[in-house]
Amino acid sequence: MNRLALTLCSLVFVAPCLWSAINVANAGIVNYQGQLTNYGATVTSGYVVAGTFKPTFNPDNYKYVYGIDSAGNMDSPRLTQAIADGNFIPIGAGANVAPDGSFSGSGFTALSAGTKLWFFAFDNVNADLAANFALASHSTWLTSPSTVALNGMDASEFVFGFKLGDQISVNVLPMPEPSSLLMLGAAVGVAGISVRLRRRA
Repeated sequence: MNRLALTLCSLVFVAPCLWSAINVANAGIVNYQGQLTNYGATVTSGYVVAGTFKPTFNPDNYKYVYGIDSAGNMDSPRLTQAIADGNFIPIGAGANVAPDGSFSGSGFTALSAGTKLWFFAFDNVNADLAANFALASHSTWLTSPSTVALNGMDASEFVFGFKLGDQISVNVLPMPEPSSLLMLGAAVGVAGISVRLRRRA
């Protein structure tokens, strides 16, 4: 093998290592913490992960993409599928919720500065089996080349869940939603009237 071929082989082997080193060097640290509740009741076991969404994905549409119908009803958050699709990009491995409802985690991200950061929180250590969850952010939660510290008490934007004092409260969309129940009730009522009219005839 001539010298040029050896050089090319070396570059093929070394380039991925250099790229990884550059990414780590440019990566920002994201530290996050908070307290998780379920309508005031302490969530004693669960999972929280910080992350970002693909630029072309609107988090407000999450329930329509991963819900079970066009109304956005959900029976689980399907986090694994969202990650597999590249729509949700987790930062680090996430953190389990302590028995007192607290959580804290950390991770690295090499995403460009200014990318919005989110908390995805669940009342089950297996996110895909969670019955209640929260997806929260804040206008100032943005990636940076330096360390970013996120605190759940500052969360002010919610796709799922809501703020309860200084805590993030998980919840889930009703299934079916109230509007769906009204439609179902109306349909049952009409069917009942039709049956009675047929019997009279």
